[in-house]
Amino acid sequence: MSVTRAMAPGRLLLGDTPPAGLAARSTVWIRPSAAPASGPRPRPFGTSPVGLPCPQSRDGGVWFDDTLGGGFALVTLDPVPRGPDGPRVVEVAPSSTCGRWLVRYRARAVLVRPDRVVCGVARSTAALPRLLAVRGRA
Repeated sequence: MSVTRAMAPGRLLLGDTPPAGLAARSTVWIRPSAAPASGPRPRPFGTSPVGLPCPQSRDGGVWFDDTLGGGFALVTLDPVPRGPDGPRVVEVAPSSTCGRWLVRYRARAVLVRPDRVVCGVARSTAALPRLLAVRGRA
């Protein structure tokens, strides 16, 4: 099927010119292959890592997934006291793969679900108690 034929139903409904605002709502984040690899990359979810998978790397010979363990995990750039019933706390260096990922999103800590998807973010150490309260609702 050709592209022209596939677009025919849309043209029938919308005409040749889409309604105002349709193009802005239907933007697809595609990085063209001609773009330089070191240039800025589009972030489809804005500036928050919530909903994104936590990066998987092998820093120091150990997979980061193994470091996180099986339950909730708090991945942080700052030292955080470990509570007896709280999530596992994993401190990362800013130079590590996950540390650079946190810095890119301007996060001091993220709460990671057992399926390794970020469910909360703290932009400062003062926001950590609120972030840890997310675990009770997740």
